[in-house]
Amino acid sequence: MMHGELSPEQEDLIFSCKEQVVLFCTQHLESVQPRHDYRELLELVIILNGSSPPRQVRFMRPGALHRARWMARVIYAIMMYLWGD
Repeated sequence: MMHGELSPEQEDLIFSCKEQVVLFCTQHLESVQPRHDYRELLELVIILNGSSPPRQVRFMRPGALHRARWMARVIYAIMMYLWGD
């Protein structure tokens, strides 16, 4: 195995973890989220893991960024990753 390549066991573990993350996010999207940024973060994590969220892919316009709102920084970091080269 060359440097950077994954063994079949490692690939299976990563795939299993991705499935669990997507399932977790999808289940939490079914319940009412108190803030729109919670929903947006869950949807972006689903997209980042190669799936499509239940209400399809929607990117929201960036809003205010306050020090206390750590989630906005995570949302914007994921968006920059998804739109990067």
